[in-house]
Amino acid sequence: MITDPNDLLPPDWQHYGYSLDKSIDPKILEIYGAIKERYPDVWVNAIDGRRMHNWCGLRSPACSIGAKNSYHKKGMAIDLHITQKKIMLLYAFCTSAEALALCIKRVENIDVTQT
Repeated sequence: MITDPNDLLPPDWQHYGYSLDKSIDPKILEIYGAIKERYPDVWVNAIDGRRMHNWCGLRSPACSIGAKNSYHKKGMAIDLHITQKKIMLLYAFCTSAEALALCIKRVENIDVTQT
């Protein structure tokens, strides 16, 4: 169960009145919860102030990153981050039959994918 709104919501989430249960697609919460259960050290946004990712979950209207009608702006996409040592384990899970059953539809390498 995801309880920290800062992990999936944008930095200005309070200004827009966002909440996990009303702003993030329930399927995303289910998928992220399953991944967090398997890989507790995976993250989306900068939850501890040291990680420089703030727009990797829901993106507010103030965010200029990505496409105008991206799934991020609809609360239907997340960018996962994990240590380099575990990236291949996470990739293997996200492309597995179990992930397919969770409806994970696309895995990207952010170093290559253009926004």
